Amino acid sequence: MKNQSKMITASLAASFAFMAPASAQAPDSGEAFYLEMMGERAWEVSCQLTQGDGDSVATRERGRGLLDNGRFSVGDVVSGLCTYSVPDRGELRLTLNVEHTQLECPFTVTEAGFCRAYIQPGDSGSFNIQRRTTPVSTGS
Repeated sequence: MKNQSKMITASLAASFAFMAPASAQAPDSGEAFYLEMMGERAWEVSCQLTQGDGDSVATRERGRGLLDNGRFSVGDVVSGLCTYSVPDRGELRLTLNVEHTQLECPFTVTEAGFCRAYIQPGDSGSFNIQRRTTPVSTGS
């Protein structure tokens, strides 16, 4: 029985050892889309995103209380369209993580370097997600 336990443990260890290099070698063809939402009242954000392999991913998040937050995280995004709406007595802050990606910032870049938009009460609209056509220089 001890030998069988050792064999199972060794098999599991070997399978984990082979899993790490496989994920590290995955193609880096797309961009990770990470959008954070924080707001008041019944705000809503939905996105229709296209991945590098042509698949389409639909996401939707809704605020429900006095202070609520949400987030989307989708891998290998090359483009997309997001819509938002905020009720008359609500507000919404959107922050898109574009650091270390080739995604364009559809909002204002703040002094601290955040890609961020403040949506006012009663506003609704949309914004596009797009990969830059030219790479950003890293300053090396």
